[in-house]
Amino acid sequence: MRLFPHAIVKCRTNILLFVFIADRCNFIAHIIIVIIIFIAASIIIYQLFSFKVLQNSWLMKSMLFFETIIFIHNTLLLLQCAILLTDSMISTYIIFHNTVKQLNENFIAILKNCLHRNTKISLYEKMKIQFIHRQHNRLAYYLKFTNEDIWSKTFYHFALVSIPINVSIMSELLVENLPIQTQLLFIFVAIIHAISLLVPFMSLAKVSDDFHQIKNQIPSLQFRLKHNQHLRLKLKYDDLYERLMFGRKICYTFGYLGNLTFRGLFEAFLYYIMAFFLVLRFYFESHN
Repeated sequence: MRLFPHAIVKCRTNILLFVFIADRCNFIAHIIIVIIIFIAASIIIYQLFSFKVLQNSWLMKSMLFFETIIFIHNTLLLLQCAILLTDSMISTYIIFHNTVKQLNENFIAILKNCLHRNTKISLYEKMKIQFIHRQHNRLAYYLKFTNEDIWSKTFYHFALVSIPINVSIMSELLVENLPIQTQLLFIFVAIIHAISLLVPFMSLAKVSDDFHQIKNQIPSLQFRLKHNQHLRLKLKYDDLYERLMFGRKICYTFGYLGNLTFRGLFEAFLYYIMAFFLVLRFYFESHN
């Protein structure tokens, strides 16, 4: 909420529109997924009751019934947490992406105007450049503060839980001889799980890319800041350029696992492939 007053009008409109649409979509998604869970649970229970071990034991049937209820409750709870986390991540992306993108576009427009006129930077343009620098620093502070306070630990635990779940589901599909209904259920869960991971994480990786785009234009600005009254502004942008090039990345993190950038996501994908083959090897050795 502290970040919302610094967002542009278009960004605020997009946030409110997204919250309105997400609320309706989440309601519909809850209904659809509840129906799918009950249908899938009925199919799996029917297949399990065909085993002789369960047919001759009311105790086993009762335990299976209660475990099914607990499974449905935990699944719905996990679904609600995932939806809340995904919506929060996308809302954060909308605020940062639109605001930083607007700052970058204004910065590039000032440089193009100066190049087109072939004159020095005017007083009004100097004030706009100072505002861009101040807003860029403020937004970077909000990102790093919220990352250390909330998001870093959240992403860390989210990754530790999500990657083993996805790896186990894929391994079960490849190794186990499952009925076709169970295979379709596992495929559906794997697709939903992958989408819920990729969309918000790719969005937040784009935020980091937006923050670092301005570094490509700062050298062009420095050639325009030639007068004595521009010295303070030039030093500020020198410091900003050094931080963007050689300092700590302005991005979210997975705790101690790494940065949430496009490169960090690629490295996480490689770790996922490695974990997948390790688990797959364990499955093959246990079956042999």
